[in-house]
Amino acid sequence: MKIVTRLVAVALCLAPDALSAQENSPKILAPIWREAQPSTTESELDRLNRATVQLANDSRPAIVQIRVTGQETKGGQPEPLNSRGSGFFIDPQG
Repeated sequence: MKIVTRLVAVALCLAPDALSAQENSPKILAPIWREAQPSTTESELDRLNRATVQLANDSRPAIVQIRVTGQETKGGQPEPLNSRGSGFFIDPQG
């Protein structure tokens, strides 16, 4: 407990000096936000985005969605059944 009391006393003694030093120092405010200059080159994110879009467009003809409907009879009452799935076709010629 004596150590804590001594630390608090030292902190209180040094606090006015630290506060006055901050008040006397010149205030230089650096901008928090700065607008970037427009880039003339393409970024990695732009190239990745373009490659993803190209991949989606190239694979679109091979992607399918399958919907199956039917009826099941339980206790004499027909109940509609629905099922969905997705997949893709692989062409042996690439």
